[in-house]
Amino acid sequence: MRKLGSLWPMLVVLVLLLSSFTSTPRPDGDQTLTIRVAAADPSETLDFEGSYIFKTDSTSLQTVKRQTPFTAQARSKFVAGIFHKLAGKSDLQVKVFTSVNDVENFRVSGSGAIIIVGTVSQKEPYQYSVQALD
Repeated sequence: MRKLGSLWPMLVVLVLLLSSFTSTPRPDGDQTLTIRVAAADPSETLDFEGSYIFKTDSTSLQTVKRQTPFTAQARSKFVAGIFHKLAGKSDLQVKVFTSVNDVENFRVSGSGAIIIVGTVSQKEPYQYSVQALD
């Protein structure tokens, strides 16, 4: 018993060290998801409307009627949206970016009169889709 008593402090330290290395799932708040809506021709401004939703603690559908350029972002890994060009000659272009620790990574883009964007996977690595319709 005496030997076990002298091991307790070392066991406590070992348990504390192991628990500090235990991996826990990252909350959605660790990643920022950004949608950028623009004209495919950077010299043109387009009128568009759209609806999008990010999965967050305060998830709600956002509906916009704006001119390009437009940016929406949230601390999330999941997004769904649709954007429709109302006026202008150029195609509408939608790009999706993710950011972790302020490092932005391009994910996917598409151009057309109607753009559908969304998260297509339910676990890491998350994948994003942009589908263009004319």
